[in-house]
Formats: sequence, structure tokens, C-alpha cells
Amino acid sequence: MVEPYPYIYVNADGGARELHRNERNYLETPFQGGDGARPYIKGNYSQKDGWGEIKGYLKRNKLPKGTQINPAPVEDPSRPLSREEHIQFLRNKGLDVIENSDGTFTARKPKIQEITNSATEMSLAKVFCGILLGVAILNFAAFFIMAIYLGGDAINGMVKDGHYYLAEHGRYTEVTEAVFNYSRHHAYSVFVTHPIGMVAAWYLGRLTSS
Repeated sequence: MVEPYPYIYVNADGGARELHRNERNYLETPFQGGDGARPYIKGNYSQKDGWGEIKGYLKRNKLPKGTQINPAPVEDPSRPLSREEHIQFLRNKGLDVIENSDGTFTARKPKIQEITNSATEMSLAKVFCGILLGVAILNFAAFFIMAIYLGGDAINGMVKDGHYYLAEHGRYTEVTEAVFNYSRHHAYSVFVTHPIGMVAAWYLGRLTSS
């Protein structure tokens, strides 16, 4: 047998190694042109397979210079996978695997519609939470600005002898009944929107990190 062998194997991490005896036999086995069992031989080092991985057989002279070639593995790395190993392999690749009652299993790509619906629902949830958070922030900001402009708020103010007063840090400002009622209702609305905004911010954080 010619040494060094004209082919090597590129690992998933980009490293290279010599071939096991069974792998050499596999490469030397004659196959018909359209036989799906033919070995996958990369055209160049950086070429990736259908799974997007760099691993595969490669002609030795196409390996980048200076790349270390590790010895061949002691055990056959291309041994047939067990049923459980095959199922786990397909699931790791993102396929849905259904185990049938007769011992067989069916693998399929996830339905695009399911993925799209899930992504759409998450996007809508993010938008909704963002709107709630935005409303809470704007409402609180408006209340704060108006309290400064009017000279206080009704929650801390008082009504005395038919007069209406807003209060801020112990300082009272007399206002009309309409302004007093506006300030009171605006304060009540902050009591509602503020906790809603806090919940929306928490849930939005969960959606973003998931």
C-alpha cells in the first residue's frame, strides 16, 4: 500500500488525521456514479458538507501547509451508529425524530410554519411588552413634569374650606378644582401603569434572553 496514503480526514474542529484501515477500504470500494453510499470527499479544505461542517475526506495535497496530521484512530470512527446514537445524531442536527411503535423512527425537518408562528408570537409579545413599558415610562414622566409645572400634586395636597391645594415638599399651591381633579386622576393612573410597566420590563427581559 502506498504511503503516505493519498487521503486524510479533516475533523469537525479543522484538525486532520490519518485514516483508519476500514476508512481506507471504504474509499477504495468501487461505487456507481449515483450511489448515495459513496464517500464524501471534499474538493478543498474549507468546503463544508450539507450540515455546514468542515469535516470530511480530503486529498492530502490539498491540506494547508503546516497543518498537523494526527495518527489514525485505534477504533473505527466510521462504525455504524446504534439506533439510539442515530436518533441523537439527527436530533442534534435540528431534525424532529418520531420513534414508531414498530421500533423504526422517522426523521423530518421542523415545519417552517411552526417555526414562523413561534417567531411571530415572540415578536408580537416583545412589541406588546415594549408598548406597555413605553406607556408606563411616558405616563410617569408626564406626571412628574406636570407636578413641577403646577407646583405639586393632589395626592400630597388637600382641600380646605372649598379651596384646592397641590403640595410639593411641604409647599402648597392653590389651584382650581379641575386642575386638582386632573392631578389626582393622573396620580391614580401612575399607580396602575407603573406596576404594569415593571412586569412588562421583566417579561421583555425574559423574551430577549430566551
